[in-house]
Amino acid sequence: MRLFPLAALAAVLTATLASAQSAAPPEAPPVTDAKNYDPQTINALPIGRLARKMLYATASPRQRGELRMPSGPGPHPLAVIWHGGCWSGMGSTANVAELARYLQSNGVAVLTLSYRELGSGGTPAEVPERYALVDPLVNMPRIKRLLVVDGALPDPDPAIIAGLRAQGIKVEVIRVDQDQHFNMLVPGTKDFAAIAPALLDITRGR
Repeated sequence: MRLFPLAALAAVLTATLASAQSAAPPEAPPVTDAKNYDPQTINALPIGRLARKMLYATASPRQRGELRMPSGPGPHPLAVIWHGGCWSGMGSTANVAELARYLQSNGVAVLTLSYRELGSGGTPAEVPERYALVDPLVNMPRIKRLLVVDGALPDPDPAIIAGLRAQGIKVEVIRVDQDQHFNMLVPGTKDFAAIAPALLDITRGR
């Protein structure tokens, strides 16, 4: 692995929004895959072409990333993907490899990241500072648009959605009817087709 300055990476890869916004809206990909994916089956899929493996810090060997570059000359928009849960168990960058490959094939550079854990996630009363780090109403995100995909988990808290919209963030909620929440990470599935146009819109800066 090579250490690579992510600030320089972002500067090289970030595309101009004007060209992205002038493009035609993306269409949903066809549904060709009826499998129901779980962590084991999605991790068994090929990870595809990698342009570079890198370390973004040195405090832990888990602080590494995988960069996929699209074909053709840049500049390219850059998507950074973190796997959100089950990280110490079955979660890994392999879970999002198919999603990364899809974005790569559609002209988006993709950086998938692993990370070190804080130790044993405690209740909000026991470790409130940890929950505050990821509370979007306490630690307000600097974003313009948020896509929430609601699958096997409960609906997002309406108060949080309203609070984000009050900050001027465009929030879109797409509901899929899956039992697992991995189908939406695999192109060809019905769940992925439901979210793919919005994903490409966001990564292209619309």
